[in-house]
Amino acid sequence: MRKGMRLLLVVTFAMALAVFAPSFREVLSGIKAFEVSEVAVEGNRYLNAAEVRDAVAIPDGANLWDDLNAAETRLRAHPGIAGVRITRRIPGRLVVHVTEREPVALFPNPTLVPLDAEGVLLPIDPATHRLDLPLVHPRRDPAGHGPLLTATQLRALVSELSAIEGLDPKVAATLSDVAFDLWGDVMVRLESGVTLVYRIPLTARRLQEGLAVLADIRERHPERTPAAVDLRFADQVVVRLSPGRAR
Repeated sequence: MRKGMRLLLVVTFAMALAVFAPSFREVLSGIKAFEVSEVAVEGNRYLNAAEVRDAVAIPDGANLWDDLNAAETRLRAHPGIAGVRITRRIPGRLVVHVTEREPVALFPNPTLVPLDAEGVLLPIDPATHRLDLPLVHPRRDPAGHGPLLTATQLRALVSELSAIEGLDPKVAATLSDVAFDLWGDVMVRLESGVTLVYRIPLTARRLQEGLAVLADIRERHPERTPAAVDLRFADQVVVRLSPGRAR
């Protein structure tokens, strides 16, 4: 057996022992040849690699076979990261695989900050990444006079964006902003300027009924601009028109 093949078998056997025999891993962690020389980052899109390395905080002189639980815990505490896995590449390379939280909306805080589907504020610069996302109003009144949303209300409001995406992706792609009114009903404004008003949960059938009535109104009254489509009343769709405004 050639020398290279023997070395590969020895290394593979040593790695298997390190995984399944903690006591042997302790022995390897004392060998200087396995000192960490590189920390690579994979899976990042919004966070740069340097930020991930700072968060994982692998200390100087760390060994490839040191316990990585603490490092993974530190990284999971980062608000932009949903999941993490660290793997070893002998002789001294750690690979940090991250799953980032995905931004679904923008929240004025007071500058615009991305939010994920759970309502978590993300440390992402929307200008740098050119995020074209709906705006979530922070108060229970889009005019800004109502009380601030609680964390639970904010999560519920953001979840409506995902709900609409599941009901009709084409409508979801035209969302401009979303808010609760003072009564807890949802107000979704489209890029066309039309506001959909409804009570949770919104069904696909109810949404399509509203869109059908909206299309009919536009066809029959091309000189008027629809302002809102109200879906809160059973078996009724109420469309409010902007008075005296041409299309």
